Amino acid sequence: MWARPNGYPMFRGTHGDFDVVVHVVDVPLSGITEVRGIRCTTPVRTVIDVASSLSPAGVRSMVTSGLQQLLLTGPELRD
Repeated sequence: MWARPNGYPMFRGTHGDFDVVVHVVDVPLSGITEVRGIRCTTPVRTVIDVASSLSPAGVRSMVTSGLQQLLLTGPELRD
């Protein structure tokens, strides 16, 4: 286990045949979902978390992709 620059811990592990990096942070329950048995952040929460580390073009691309794949909705982004 090691800490990222923001102080939150993370560690490497496995889930079945997959290597994973687990990031530990306090997230409200509304921002958590489960995909194939793995707890993870919802798509909209991921956009919020990652947006500050991307360029404006990167954020637009991520949001556009999420909308096209029906992972995000306009109302959800506005909230």
